[in-house]
Amino acid sequence: MVEHRLAYDASPAGFIAQWADAEQALHERIKRAQQLLPSVHVSPYLRQAIALLVDRQLHAEGHRGDLVVLRTARTLAAWENRTEVERSDIEQAIGLALPHRARAGTASVQKLTQTLDQLPTTATDVDIPEEIATIDDDIDLDKRGDEHEGAAGLTRRLRGEQDIVQVQALVNVARDRFVRHEAGRRFLSLTTRKSGRFTRSRQARPVTDIAFAATIRAAAPYQRVRGRSNSSKLELRPEDLRQKVRERKARSLLILVIDGSDSVMARQLMPKTKRVLLALLQNAYEKRDRVAMLVFRFAQGRVVLPPTRNFTRARRSVEELYIGGCTPLATGLLEGLRLAETERLRDPTTKPILIVLTDGLANIDLSGNMRRDTPRRDALNVAQEIATRQVSTVMIDTNPYATVTNEAGEKVPSPARELAQALAADYFQYSLPYDTRLLRKG
Repeated sequence: MVEHRLAYDASPAGFIAQWADAEQALHERIKRAQQLLPSVHVSPYLRQAIALLVDRQLHAEGHRGDLVVLRTARTLAAWENRTEVERSDIEQAIGLALPHRARAGTASVQKLTQTLDQLPTTATDVDIPEEIATIDDDIDLDKRGDEHEGAAGLTRRLRGEQDIVQVQALVNVARDRFVRHEAGRRFLSLTTRKSGRFTRSRQARPVTDIAFAATIRAAAPYQRVRGRSNSSKLELRPEDLRQKVRERKARSLLILVIDGSDSVMARQLMPKTKRVLLALLQNAYEKRDRVAMLVFRFAQGRVVLPPTRNFTRARRSVEELYIGGCTPLATGLLEGLRLAETERLRDPTTKPILIVLTDGLANIDLSGNMRRDTPRRDALNVAQEIATRQVSTVMIDTNPYATVTNEAGEKVPSPARELAQALAADYFQYSLPYDTRLLRKG
């Protein structure tokens, strides 16, 4: 590649002439493959084999992996000027399409291709490939149940539909005046794309998405002045052109700020916290959001998951959460604010949303000391700064009761409610142990 670039820099015209025949041949081959692609057939046998292999051994969420493999295999067959997909096409498609979807990386994909090699070489149109049911006996399907033990207790798969329904109304994003290009499903926003709902028109330079009706209306009053006769064409000027203003759903950045202190462990709240986190991840996946995660405990707040759309990695971060130590609440909130501001600097149109899961019992201040009043005061000051900078926030109180016991052994109102007021946040609370709901509105 470097040598080709140097050759082009030395003589652009000579380089183009040298590769003209190869470029033309490649162009013709691509055109033939495009014409042949609609007629490429995949046998039901191979379709079933791909679906079962991806589900049982790759453990990919949803069916997108299966579809990508099928489409890639059909494309490879068309590229080779064939109308029938062969096993070699599927093997190559798996290597191209699935490594980033595998939880164990390329190792799972290599195992998948080895399993594929055990299939018969001839594809027959049968309903279920029986070979698949016998060659993966080493897979422990019990591990794929609804529940299993994780690093900090009980975890659940992303498919807890009841939990997902309960967090759908958790994040409400207000519209703003930013124009965004990235698409999503979280909230309505103005967009630079040529797709989306056409709401109005405006003057712009240059015009990239012309609003024809508005342009004609702008030009109509001046037709006689411009000398247009009844039978002639419409006389337009550059100043008549109008740009379409469109809006469509956009995505946001969910920053999960998690209390990993001893108070969470003492009340055995980590199982429910993980249920909430996994439901939020699934909701973010459905809304095409990005997610980030930080945990605060001892005297620090640590980003365990930088902003990403890799939800397999996000799920793994939830399952590997460890808890214990003091509660540096102010530090955790400050790290969340810094992460939100950093992403805003990278892209001013980013819409960060802090989702704070804590009981509000701060006992470490910003200097790392355990004083009587400063931890609470520091946390409220940082919360007010977050509200001042207009970072949208959702507060989830991990204490299901209206009161808590402070360090003096006294029953006091839950400090998380006061924190939510300082954050100007929507306030939710864990449901009581006998309640079937996951969260309730505070």
